Amino acid sequence: MRTRISHIWMTPGVVAGDKKIPFIQDAEILIDGNRIVYAGKRDEAPAFEAEQVIDGKGALAMPGLCNLHTHTPMTLLRSIGSDLTLDRWLNEAIFPVEKHLTDEAVRAGSDLGIMEMLRFGTTSFNDMYMHMDMEAEAVRDSGMRALLGHGVVDFDESCADLAPNIALIEKWNHAADDRIRVSLAPHSEGATTEKLLLKVREAAETYHVPIHIHVSETKLDFDGSLQRRGLTPPQYLEKLGLMEHSMLAAHCVWVTDEDIELLARRGVTVLHNPISNLKLASGIAPVARMLK
Repeated sequence: MRTRISHIWMTPGVVAGDKKIPFIQDAEILIDGNRIVYAGKRDEAPAFEAEQVIDGKGALAMPGLCNLHTHTPMTLLRSIGSDLTLDRWLNEAIFPVEKHLTDEAVRAGSDLGIMEMLRFGTTSFNDMYMHMDMEAEAVRDSGMRALLGHGVVDFDESCADLAPNIALIEKWNHAADDRIRVSLAPHSEGATTEKLLLKVREAAETYHVPIHIHVSETKLDFDGSLQRRGLTPPQYLEKLGLMEHSMLAAHCVWVTDEDIELLARRGVTVLHNPISNLKLASGIAPVARMLK
């Protein structure tokens, strides 16, 4: 199918350093099969014989949005424990329900979450959860892009939860025409052991994949790390050598100026989650200071 979309407003995205988003007020988009062959000013479009013509008047075309930190199957758990802080929300409301999740439930939750993301213009996302074969299949079948990781916890130094994450890498990394990538996903400083995180570092070196981890999400996380380690979560991850690899740090609400300097120096990608942080009363990440 060859398709022409005419009379549409379009933004090609922001170039680094631009202070204004560029808009093309009378744009045209030409699509041949599953490829966009032209997107730009309508009066500069090449000759193109279209089988389908769409009038895009009143609509905006833009690059797809990216959801940088989510637990997609948890669409099934909406409103459960919604008036609790994070630690109570997890332990009293979420974990007891998650024990009963099946492959079928996670696939259904993944399909639902993916459909909602696509509806609102999100075309790729970064996720950590469990039953991840099911989520990978949902990504494969939907046409989306995703970075997926099996959430790894370890309280007894068994490191048993790392095996499913490694299996996910070996099965799904670069799958579905490279639309699926896989990360190592240790949950957080407080939900893992030093032994586990060192094994994660080794796996990152072996498989050349990024590390996706919750960092300093709550005051309890921050204070707990200081009590356990004498270090903030970013300082602890740096000490173990994890920041020598590509790292995606979710939340980063409770960080010091020294933490921010460390994250910047190491090129860590901070994943801001304002709705989640406000819903659970975790605080507000110092995004302006981070950007500066």
